[in-house]
Amino acid sequence: MYSYFWLTVVLLALPAFGAPGATEELRPPATAALAEASVQLGGRPPLLPPLPAPPPDVSDLTFQEFFGPIGDRGLEYSERFRARHGQRVRIVGYMVRQEVPTSGLFLLTPTPQATHEMDYALCDDLPPTTLHVIVPARADRVVVHVPGPIAVTGRLEVGPHPEADGRNSVARLILDEPVTGHPRSAPAGGQ
Repeated sequence: MYSYFWLTVVLLALPAFGAPGATEELRPPATAALAEASVQLGGRPPLLPPLPAPPPDVSDLTFQEFFGPIGDRGLEYSERFRARHGQRVRIVGYMVRQEVPTSGLFLLTPTPQATHEMDYALCDDLPPTTLHVIVPARADRVVVHVPGPIAVTGRLEVGPHPEADGRNSVARLILDEPVTGHPRSAPAGGQ
């Protein structure tokens, strides 16, 4: 992270010490491609390679699709999100590192998160797009945390629902395939 930051600062500062466009000649092709992708992503470097195409009966879902614009009534599910209720979807996110995990489920968020149930109970800072992932094959066991982004596929259920961990979910994904790391793989439960 820091080396990328300093590389960016050095590459941006070089034109002041040389001819205009000198950075293009000094920049190796991989760095030039990374800089181009970074510009397209609003200044952030690309984090993940693209996923393979989903199976025919599965559609990709992103966390940005959960809610529409905030209106007078606050957050409301987007039409696209509601239309996927009961369908098989694939979503990429991060498992929440939980201090006290619940058997048979884990939480998935768009960014890395951690909860501290022993200190704050359910007063945590999880985003409203937190997805409860139900793992029927691990109903009697805790799902081991898998660091890094993971892709999960299952049947989406939309709407408020009380969960086994004491939270009320806005959406659940009933897992029907093993949890797969992106780009690495791990069986369901990280074992």
